[in-house]
Amino acid sequence: LASDAVNMAYKLSSHLAAMTLNVEAGFVNGDAFFLPCNCTINELLDDANTSLGNFPYTPSGHPQRANQEQLKNWLDQLNNNALVIPPTPCKRTFYTY
Repeated sequence: LASDAVNMAYKLSSHLAAMTLNVEAGFVNGDAFFLPCNCTINELLDDANTSLGNFPYTPSGHPQRANQEQLKNWLDQLNNNALVIPPTPCKRTFYTY
């Protein structure tokens, strides 16, 4: 909660950590599809992790700051219960009358 965006990588890492824990605990299905990023949650986690590995310091003016901010915003939406498309269809019961 105390992370700041002076270095966008810090803020991204806090959102990445929260979603990773949600997936690992089974609260979120990493195979679910998230429309805003046009990817699965697991793919988004991989993209964020790769970005942080390649660019651990992204202050204002850094060319990768906007990319990390977008990744952070998507993770923030997911951490706050954004809608996702489940990897398998919902069960449907058909009744005959």
